[in-house]
Amino acid sequence: MIVETKKILIDSKLECASGETLENFELMTDFYGELNEKKDNAVLVCHAFSGSHHAAGKRDGNIGWWDEFIGPDKTIDTNRFFVVSVNNLGSCFGSSGPLSKDKNGERFNNNFPQLEVIDWVESQKMLADKLGIKKWHLVIGGSLGGMQSLQWAVSYPRMVKKVGILAAAAKTSSQNIALNEVEREVIRKDSDFNDGKYLEFNKSPVKGLKAARMLGHITYLSAKNMDQRFGRKLQNTDSKIAEDVDFEIENYLQYKGGKFAESFDANSYILLTKVMDKFDIAHGYDDSLETALENITAEEAKKKLSDANVQFIDVRDKESFSKGTIGNAIHMERGLLEFYLAEGSPLENDIFKNNPDKEFVVFCGVGGQGTLATKTMKDMGVKNVKNISGGMAEWEKIKD
Repeated sequence: MIVETKKILIDSKLECASGETLENFELMTDFYGELNEKKDNAVLVCHAFSGSHHAAGKRDGNIGWWDEFIGPDKTIDTNRFFVVSVNNLGSCFGSSGPLSKDKNGERFNNNFPQLEVIDWVESQKMLADKLGIKKWHLVIGGSLGGMQSLQWAVSYPRMVKKVGILAAAAKTSSQNIALNEVEREVIRKDSDFNDGKYLEFNKSPVKGLKAARMLGHITYLSAKNMDQRFGRKLQNTDSKIAEDVDFEIENYLQYKGGKFAESFDANSYILLTKVMDKFDIAHGYDDSLETALENITAEEAKKKLSDANVQFIDVRDKESFSKGTIGNAIHMERGLLEFYLAEGSPLENDIFKNNPDKEFVVFCGVGGQGTLATKTMKDMGVKNVKNISGGMAEWEKIKD
């Protein structure tokens, strides 16, 4: 199996959903197999919370997290597919994150931009663009990786042929958010945390990180699964992690927590749990899961819009837009929505009010702009309006 590991610089600005910006960033990436001439055999695998780019094969004594599934003649057959595995932004295995340095040469520490799953997808799309991959044959992942797969399907349906969403939810529950906050607080209370600047003191809050991971592992197993796996079995004295351990479940948590704390960064842990907390695929779609999932069928948009004889206009052409020479498809680029919703702006005039029966289609990027625009239009009395994500990429593919 051909394997290549690269740290790839994306020398373009990433505007995060939080409003913060990365002027450029690096993605540590593993490639398995070969990209064919048509570039249509690419598979993106998305890792879970503690994963890395190392998805398959043995390296430094460690087996890739999906080695059972990725490789020659395996489920994701590298004789056929070109597999791309990216270490997520904000993690600590080579991609830009808290351990990286900012434009002033200072380590980010706890000042790395707050991220959301959509930001990971945007960074992966930028990588795909750099590689010349226009459509993934498959995007697949489990847990937090499954959330990324779902976000890909909703945000860029035309770029994904198939998706695999494993052991993932459409949003993080309030109970999970609460437990994640306890984990973060345990890390913060470690005396070596130093307000997130621990590396400046050559320290690491390993005790807090270990305890946080132990709590995390409890949330990964149901009570039934835990009973089946451990029950109340006592730990063999020859393999105890600590003298005061009695039960197998105690030993398991002590071992897992300790090993994790040796290799993971505390600021990354805090940041990634926040990413998980923020995830809600229905956010920006009137909190409707059904509405969010409608975008997955947007691959058919070109034919449907063509059949409807849609006229396109780009709202960046402010002169035409303000004069009312508007078709019934609107491109709402990031950064423009605030202008168009301002008092006296085009959205405040009679363009939409005078066309209540016309069907409008809003193209938007990330950040819920399209949803806000469509809501505004509906409030103005427009009856038929739909929202298609993907922004400029989808606009350019369809409008001509």
